[in-house]
Amino acid sequence: MEGWLVAAPHCHLSVAIPNAQKICASEVPNRVMLKKREIKPGIWVFEMSGRVQMGPDCKRVDQEVEGHIEKQETRIIFDMRDVDHIDSAFVGQIVKSFTRLSRSGGTLRLASVTAMVEGVLKMTQVNRVIQVFPDAQAASEDFPPQK
Repeated sequence: MEGWLVAAPHCHLSVAIPNAQKICASEVPNRVMLKKREIKPGIWVFEMSGRVQMGPDCKRVDQEVEGHIEKQETRIIFDMRDVDHIDSAFVGQIVKSFTRLSRSGGTLRLASVTAMVEGVLKMTQVNRVIQVFPDAQAASEDFPPQK
């Protein structure tokens, strides 16, 4: 079946296939899903799933972290148990979040990383700077107090 790419004003990318409907990239399933919960007083877990990539995914995580910093909630865990893909932009977002939380008197920890995510963290050596734990519960133990 022959297809071609078409730009659409409300999308980053559309795909048009003869005798089929357009599919907008922003509507493609498997984008990041994000849920938040307070695992212990003052310690927040961001549970992520799906693909985490540049653009709306990074922006959403950035806004969520900033919202917690504004409320002086600066001890955060990114639980990545259900994340199946990250790109270099999200690696940068992890480092940015860690830096902003650290400057605000808190920290960021990573938990439950998948093999793909672990490989990227090792390749970029982010795992040498940001602690990685087997799960969110382990990451929540011995968290330094907020400054």
